[in-house]
Amino acid sequence: MAATPSSFLKSSEVAAVSSLLGRVEAVDKMAKVGMNIAKVAVSAGVGEGGVARLAKSLADGRSMMRMGQWVKSSVNVQDSVNTVVNKEGSMGVLPALKVIRSVSDMGYKIGDNVTFLSKQGVIEADAPKWATATKRLQFTMFGIDALNASVALMNSTSTSRTPAVLARSVFDCLMVLQGTKWVPAYDSVPSWFPSACGMASGTIAATHLITDAVQSERKKREQ
Repeated sequence: MAATPSSFLKSSEVAAVSSLLGRVEAVDKMAKVGMNIAKVAVSAGVGEGGVARLAKSLADGRSMMRMGQWVKSSVNVQDSVNTVVNKEGSMGVLPALKVIRSVSDMGYKIGDNVTFLSKQGVIEADAPKWATATKRLQFTMFGIDALNASVALMNSTSTSRTPAVLARSVFDCLMVLQGTKWVPAYDSVPSWFPSACGMASGTIAATHLITDAVQSERKKREQ
């Protein structure tokens, strides 16, 4: 029997997406996909004016969603420090990377807040320098994510999603590499390439979030 509009609106998929739209992380990932699709379109010369404005609006919206998020990240830093030290009182390599990743995440969000407020004229700061520092912290985060996924695959501790997590992390590294200014030769890559990488990464992340939400909603309905 064909699904009616009424039955579709009451489906677990629609309920899951509706729930996701109330979560900052989910909205951010969806905006990331849309922003990078728009940037790729602009690079291809499609609808430069309106599409470019859409890309900027989505980028500004994502920065707004990250305002003050470093406070939550600071809690994660404290938690990672409290949990990574082993029974002998020493710290292993992977636990240490977890701390570095948490600190980088907090620093990235602070940097993003400062960059955004500076561009809006709210505060005085060297926006380009802050933006570069922010990209370097992001690259550190994504690099650690890629390393952790690679180790999981080699140690047979991976899950069905680990390959996708590795791919997402590599895409993210390629997305921000140009902004780090660490590899001058990377400046010569086509302007659409970093955006395409961001689009791929965002799609993987959004797909995982939606899948989890749908499965959770279905479990609720089965109870």
